[in-house]
Amino acid sequence: ADSRSVIADVRTPGEFEEGHVKGALLLPSGCPDEKIEAALPDKNAPVFVYCHSGARAAAAVRRLKAAGYTSVFNIGGIANRGFTKTFPLVR
Repeated sequence: ADSRSVIADVRTPGEFEEGHVKGALLLPSGCPDEKIEAALPDKNAPVFVYCHSGARAAAAVRRLKAAGYTSVFNIGGIANRGFTKTFPLVR
């Protein structure tokens, strides 16, 4: 994996507190572009996005690509079978 890789959680702060992927950045869907650009300054770094079901992550991927991010991936949602086996959650 690229050392610049970022995992972004686009759920709500409450959902994040209940459990999130270790090291994930909380970037709730609807947060201002300035906050995203401050958290993700390198638009060429790989960004792996997840949410609860994958729907908000898909929207976030479209938004990030539109903002000029080049390596953005939807890795699904924590409700999807097997997700937490690959990405254990921490509180």
